[in-house]
Amino acid sequence: MQSAIESWAKFINETTDFDFEIPECVIDKDHTQKFTTGKWHIYSFWLNDTNEALKIGVAGPKSAARFSNQHYNENSANSNLAKSLLKSGLCSDNAKEWIKNNTYRVNIVFGDFNKPLAHALETHLHL
Repeated sequence: MQSAIESWAKFINETTDFDFEIPECVIDKDHTQKFTTGKWHIYSFWLNDTNEALKIGVAGPKSAARFSNQHYNENSANSNLAKSLLKSGLCSDNAKEWIKNNTYRVNIVFGDFNKPLAHALETHLHL
C-alpha cells in the first residue's frame, strides 16, 4: 500500500501544480484507530490470511461515521462492508465480529487535501 501511495504521489507532484506530501499510513489490526476531524481518510479492509482487499473507501473531513462505524453494521448505510459480506455469504451473521476477527484495516490520513485528489487516490488503490 505504501509503495502504491508513493508512486501515485510522485505522479501527482510531477504532473500537477498540487504539492502532495506522503500521508500518515496506519495498519490497524484491532480496528481501533479514531477518525481525525477535519482530515481526509482513505480506509481499507484486508483479509488476515490472504491480504486481499475487501473494501477501499474515502471519508471526507466530516465523515466520522463512514470511517468509524458504518462498515461494521449492515443496517447503517445503503452501501457498507457488513451488508456486502452477508449478501455474498462470506459470513452468515454478526458481520461486525466477523470483520474484527478476519480483517485488518489500512488507514491513510491526510491533512490539507481536496476531494478530487482523495477520490483519485482511492481509485488508484483499487487498481
